[in-house]
Amino acid sequence: MARGRLPEGTTLPAWLAGVEPAMRKNAELREKNAVVAVALLPLLEEAPARWAAVAALPRKPKASRTLKAYLDDWRAAVPEAHRPFIGEIGTRLGIRD
Repeated sequence: MARGRLPEGTTLPAWLAGVEPAMRKNAELREKNAVVAVALLPLLEEAPARWAAVAALPRKPKASRTLKAYLDDWRAAVPEAHRPFIGEIGTRLGIRD
């Protein structure tokens, strides 16, 4: 968990804007992935039923697709009950509808 902390004084959306290009090129940047995971974990901890939505994640992200488009595709693939959760993820990532 400590490895996944944001740099002090940085917001998740600002940090993500700086690292997203590198993450698109290499999905295995574990330390960067950990930062996102740690930031989103509280959403799953407060409502464990949300893990069901994770099963519907689009499997093969397209490098050309924006993060907003990815979340929109995910939202379309889950039951209505899980759509607000995906909206909360978007909000935490700084993505607005």
